[in-house]
Order: sequence, then C-alpha cells, then structure tokens
Amino acid sequence: MLYKYPQSAFPYHDLVETNRRRGREAPEYELIDTGIFDEDRYFDDVVEYAKAGPDDLLVRISATNHGPEVADLHLLPHLWFRNTWSWASHDDPSPRPVLRRGGDDGSVAVVAEHSELGRYVLSCDGSPTLLFTENETNNERLFEAANRTPYVKDGIHERVVNGYSAAVNPAEIGTKAAAWYRLTVQPGATEEIRLRLAMAEPGTGTTQSRPEVKHLPKHARAVAGSQIDGKTGRDDDGNDRSAMLAIMAAPPLHRNAVGTSAQPMFAPRSGGGPMVGMMEGAGGGGLPSTPSSPRAGPRPTRSTPRSSRRS
Repeated sequence: MLYKYPQSAFPYHDLVETNRRRGREAPEYELIDTGIFDEDRYFDDVVEYAKAGPDDLLVRISATNHGPEVADLHLLPHLWFRNTWSWASHDDPSPRPVLRRGGDDGSVAVVAEHSELGRYVLSCDGSPTLLFTENETNNERLFEAANRTPYVKDGIHERVVNGYSAAVNPAEIGTKAAAWYRLTVQPGATEEIRLRLAMAEPGTGTTQSRPEVKHLPKHARAVAGSQIDGKTGRDDDGNDRSAMLAIMAAPPLHRNAVGTSAQPMFAPRSGGGPMVGMMEGAGGGGLPSTPSSPRAGPRPTRSTPRSSRRS
C-alpha cells in the first residue's frame, strides 16, 4: 500500500484554524488545500510485509523523493510487546517479556523474549540506531500522576523529535524498541530498507539465513486463492503461493514535523505476543493515499476521492 507524505512540517494549526473559521455550508479545508504538496515536495512511502513461514515475517520499506531537492527522511520501524503485565495479578508467576539488543556478530538486531511465544529476532539491514523504552503510559503527562518507570511509550518520540536522550534506556532493554534510520534521498531516487522478524533457532539468539523478498505485489495476488482453495504450490501463472502475504502501510517520521501518531501493527500471533509496528510518524494523520497501487501512484490532487484518503 502506498502513502504520500509531505516533506514540510505537518500543518496542524492551519487545518484546525481554517476549518474553525469556515461555516457549516463551506467545504472542509483539507490537507491538499494547504499547498503542502506544491512542487511535488513529498515522498511515496511503501511498506510491504511477506510471510516466509508461520513464524517468519519479512518487511520491505521503500521511500521515493518526488521533490526537486535532496530531502532527509527518518524511518523508525517499531517492535513492541502488548502491555498485559499492567493488569496482571500480583501472584501471576509469568515473567515480564523483554526486548534487548542482539546482533553479537556485528549485525543490528532486537531479541524479543516471551514466556509463552519463545524467542524472536528482529534483524535490521544497514546500521540504524536502536532505541529502547517501555510500553507504559506516560501517566505524568496525561494524568499528572507518577510514572512507574522513567522510560514510557512516548520516549522514542521524545528522543527523535525533541532530542531528549534520557527518554530512552541506555541499557538497551525494554518492552518497546525502534530502529532509527536516517536517510538522505536524492530527487527522484528511492531508498529501501529491509527487516525480518522470525523465531530464533533453538538455543541461539539468531535466525536462519534471510530469504530474499522478491516480486511481492505478484505474490500478493496469489494469496487469496491459496487460502480459499486450501492449496499451497502454484497458481495458474506458475507462481509460488505457499507463503501468506499481507501488505500494510503507515507514514514515516519527517524531522521537521511535530506531534506523534500511533501506526498500524502486525501481530504474528494473537494474545500477548510480540507485535511489530512499522514506522511511528510525527504528524501522520489525514494523508492522501492510493491503496490500489502498491508501487506507484499519481501526484496528490484536489480531485483525489475521499475514499482513497487515510482516515
């Protein structure tokens, strides 16, 4: 799925104030009306998920700069545990799940350990900075009450957007983590990162060699048939349909924006297992999108139908 994300700070104030001044009979003042997409200063952002096996999730994130100048882009794939420990009884013997830095062989990875699901590893291409915090509500900010931990769920936002390094755990351990990619994208160019969330090999903190993510859109068209007719093997075009595929998207973080928004997540299993959420974004609401095309799309225009806009 494709999302179009502007390269300038998200115009929250302009949207709110202009719509407040408009009467009931006037049309809604929308993002495209602010001029934020002028001169094609936006990114095409595509997030693709493919399952190579029941416990093996591959992720590819592609960002294309349609603007006339070089632009910086910050991408933060997230991994976190659903918070079930906050309401657990005091006599619950289950240990709290944990995320910690892995990659002892020089690679960049996050190890996720859960008492029921076992051990997973999020392997990250390149050399992103790993950030760790707790998936705990910031009670001090919301309710003026004491926090149970100095590291709360918006700590990653505080570190990236506001530069507050004390908001993340220097011990690189927690229940919520992000891989911070800082990209510089040339005009018309596309930058791509890949990740893999897979169950670790027994007795180790690593996974098997990573399978390549290829031809994802074509495989996606074969998913429905392979699930409905109960077959694995190949479709009518001879394409391998054995792996289940899901494609989702969410806007990335642009350094000049303000605010934060929760983004879609993918849970490899139900219950309290690890969830991977791709890209927490600053100022990520109400962006025009073209969900019918996973790889490309037209420039945003005022004629973009409301049904294609992200709610």
